[in-house]
Amino acid sequence: MNALLVKDWMTSKGLIKNYLLILVIYAVIAYVNDNVYLFSGLLIMIPLLMVINSMAYDERANTNKLMLASGISRKQLALSKYVFALILIIVMTVVNTLVVGMIVDLSEAVLTSLFMGLIGMTYVSLLLPVIYKFGTEKARIYMMIGFLIPFAGVIALSSLMTLSTVELNEMVMMTIIVLVCLILIGASILLSYHIVERKDY
Repeated sequence: MNALLVKDWMTSKGLIKNYLLILVIYAVIAYVNDNVYLFSGLLIMIPLLMVINSMAYDERANTNKLMLASGISRKQLALSKYVFALILIIVMTVVNTLVVGMIVDLSEAVLTSLFMGLIGMTYVSLLLPVIYKFGTEKARIYMMIGFLIPFAGVIALSSLMTLSTVELNEMVMMTIIVLVCLILIGASILLSYHIVERKDY
């Protein structure tokens, strides 16, 4: 697993400078305009783009076949992208907390960052099985659809709670959203296992 993570980092680190520049620009814009969501929204996308970049490299260089030949299991191969995405999202969550904490309350910054991180991980999890199944080129078609699903789900859930006769507080709503996201992530990992186990590299 460590070898897979190092490989993913090495193939993606060339993009770091570009992303850092973009982050600095957006951080300044967010601070000046007092808008935390602009910066947080960008942070959601960076882990996804880095994961897609690493998977595109794997396809071009046929590294998955080499990794399997070296003794890496197919389950490790499938899980490595989730772990890589999770590490990136944790880093981005910390960065988001530090930046957003300069604009709003620290408690609100932490809550916002954790929520955005969870949404980001869910978004990655929705797309990874699609990429494993169809490859990065074909999966681009589904990227916009995948981007809309988490937000559509949150809006739908909020609307449902508004129409409900039972009044639920924000903590209950957050708990339900977290549980739904965790279920989606777990289902995504199992689906990716299934796809990779049967894929011909």
